[in-house]
Amino acid sequence: MEMSNKKEPFGYHLSLDLYGCDPEKIRDIKNSYLCLSTLPKIIVTDIQSPPFIVHKEGVGFAGWIPVVESGVSLYSFFPSNFVSIDVYTCKVFDR
Repeated sequence: MEMSNKKEPFGYHLSLDLYGCDPEKIRDIKNSYLCLSTLPKIIVTDIQSPPFIVHKEGVGFAGWIPVVESGVSLYSFFPSNFVSIDVYTCKVFDR
């Protein structure tokens, strides 16, 4: 395998830790679904499938949407009104 001398990064990672979220909004699975299905469109990536979301009663949601350029994930923790969103893509985004 030949190594390139390029100085450009291969991937870009955005991590959002959101504290003090509205308890009603983060407990509504529709909001998690909307976030995961809308964010890839905002950063202009190619969605491969609908979001996958798992709900743990009283704890939170874990969700992911695959995009051709990589993926977007969302984790909510109800007891702390906390949401974490991670975006990783090999495509530059600025939105």
